Amino acid sequence: MLAGVDRLDKDMMVGQMQGKFQMQVFHQVGHAVHEDAPDKAAESIAGFLSRQKLVQTKTKLTPHLPGC
Repeated sequence: MLAGVDRLDKDMMVGQMQGKFQMQVFHQVGHAVHEDAPDKAAESIAGFLSRQKLVQTKTKLTPHLPGC
C-alpha cells in the first residue's frame, strides 16, 4: 500500500507490472495509510486475502484493482 506515486521508482513499477506483487495506491493520505484511511486499508487487505483464497468471506467484497 502506497500513499501516492511521488516516490514510486522504476523497480517497483516493473515488479508490479510483471505481477510479482500487488500495489494499491491511496491518494490524499499520509505516511501511515492504515491510520489515515483505516476502512480502505482493511478492505484492500481483506480483498487480497480473499483473492489468494487465504480466508473465506461472509459477505461479498467490492473488488479493487491494483494501481493508481
